[in-house]
Amino acid sequence: MASHGLKETLTNLAKRSSLEVESGKDVANKDEDEDEMQIEALEREVKEMAQKIVDFRSSIPERLGFIVSSASLALLRPKLSLVLASAASQNTGSESRPHSVIEGPQPELTGDSSLVEAGEREHEKLVYLRKKAMSNIATAPVILKRVNECLARINKIERNNVNIPSSFKRRKK
Repeated sequence: MASHGLKETLTNLAKRSSLEVESGKDVANKDEDEDEMQIEALEREVKEMAQKIVDFRSSIPERLGFIVSSASLALLRPKLSLVLASAASQNTGSESRPHSVIEGPQPELTGDSSLVEAGEREHEKLVYLRKKAMSNIATAPVILKRVNECLARINKIERNNVNIPSSFKRRKK
């Protein structure tokens, strides 16, 4: 009987091991299927990205053309203050002038000059003003250094109790 029980145990073990091998194959197949699905999803994403890149590259020349044309049109467009100034100069009645015309100096418009030329002059003045401001900003550290040196010299003279001529002293009121 012991041998019979042993045979049953061995057959049960064999069945279990065959089931485990089959279930191991199923797990391996499931892992492979999941990997294949992930690979397919990644390939789809790569194709979509490639299509987006192609679309973007094909639309760049159109975008640049639109930007350049709109920028050149913006430069040719007269400024609102110039239009208001010309309208106010034509208006000789006792009507009140808009505040934007009253503010700041306006370029004089004669028969020879046009709004575009006036706009160009204003643009040149703005460029000149920006250059001057940048040069002033660039020289500010040098000027501050010189001021600090002068203040240090004045403080040194005051510490030494040197007599300062009355012409250089401030008058107290």
